[in-house]
Amino acid sequence: MKIQVKIMAIFILFFALAFISCGNYTTPTNTVMYNGNTNTDGTVPIDTNTYLPTFTVTVLGNGTLTRAGYSFTCWNTQADGNGTDRAPASTFAMGSSNVVLYAKWTALPTYTVTYDANGGSGGLPADGNNYLAGAAVTVLGNETLTRAGYRFTCWNTQADGNGTDRAPASTFAMGSSNVVLYAKWTALPTYTVTYDANGGSGGLPADSNNYLEGATVTVLGNGTLENPGYTFGGWNTQADGNGTDSAPATTFAMGSSNVVLYARWRLITCPVNMYYWVEAGVCSCNYLYVMQGGSCQLCPTGWNYVNGACTCTKTKTNNCTP
Repeated sequence: MKIQVKIMAIFILFFALAFISCGNYTTPTNTVMYNGNTNTDGTVPIDTNTYLPTFTVTVLGNGTLTRAGYSFTCWNTQADGNGTDRAPASTFAMGSSNVVLYAKWTALPTYTVTYDANGGSGGLPADGNNYLAGAAVTVLGNETLTRAGYRFTCWNTQADGNGTDRAPASTFAMGSSNVVLYAKWTALPTYTVTYDANGGSGGLPADSNNYLEGATVTVLGNGTLENPGYTFGGWNTQADGNGTDSAPATTFAMGSSNVVLYARWRLITCPVNMYYWVEAGVCSCNYLYVMQGGSCQLCPTGWNYVNGACTCTKTKTNNCTP
């Protein structure tokens, strides 16, 4: 009888303890937290729910969360992105511990701007920036870039200049590819020097050069140019000789218009030297020189100047007095 009483007491105690334990037991619940993981703007979503193990969790979106230079990809169970991805609106079963989901970011592509001399030389500008699509690009100047015979106009998106012009200090929105800007050159005007015989004949000198304003011009000689009865006296900027004289081999600076140099001719005058002849015992005087072929020629011995020609009519004497 005592043994039965003891067994009954043990059962009662067991069930009492079990009842007490069941009444105070609380099943553990877990939470889901979101981490911006180096976001630069916006706020993380908040999940106020508590989840029992195996309960379904619906993943929230990124809300206003952003990061400069990156796009939001999804959430991940590790900050370094090497855990399990959780896409917004997807679901997973809650485990036995709290969950932290980290924003997973993908770097946006960036693009560069480079400058091409396009035939020029000197210091090219360099843009070391990496631009996101849509970012504002400020166009650089031409630095010390030059090209002989040309002036820098602007930059262009094509080497042949048929693309879009980009002026220094202007801005444009970066597209979705790298940009090359080519120097756009405009040819400077050039000028010529021509020679005019101005009444002469023969071979004119020819200057085939094209001169930039300020360039040095070397004056040419008269070549085979001649003018009977005249001597060549250099070149002049006016046909009447009232301009600026330019002697062969001298130089001058090219101006801003073409130049014509006119031959300058000087009339030949024979020296007044007398030659003496004896005729019928009387001394006669005639000129020693005669104009022939456009120059003064000495009359041959025994010839006299008669009616514009040397004619053998007299005998030379050296001892008569006029």
